[in-house]
Amino acid sequence: MTFKLKSYGFDKAFNDLDKIAKKKIEEGTQNGLERCSNLALATLRATTPVDTGVLRQTEKITITGKRGRFIGTDPDQAPYAYWVEYGHHTRSGGFLPGQFFAERALIQVLPQLARIMGEEINKSVHSS
Repeated sequence: MTFKLKSYGFDKAFNDLDKIAKKKIEEGTQNGLERCSNLALATLRATTPVDTGVLRQTEKITITGKRGRFIGTDPDQAPYAYWVEYGHHTRSGGFLPGQFFAERALIQVLPQLARIMGEEINKSVHSS
């Protein structure tokens, strides 16, 4: 035997609450991505070796979609970034080891990303 209960408008209320929650979570996610991107860029700039300063100046955040962000060096302005990161052979036959500045920046930032995203989503959900 089954019973059918009348919803008395609860379905609409639950749907409205669901929309509000999704909007708040999306807002928190966007804020978290912005904070994480800015932290990653600042850390990348701090770990970048400086000779002329061009490499550090070309580092930027590129937004590739609603949520996609790419933090890195503009290859048109500093095409040598790859060789500074990973090392290269010199004309005289020697080898300059890589600086691994981007890798070091990533290692520093990764442990903080989940915490930052959680903070921003929590802040957004609990704001009015």
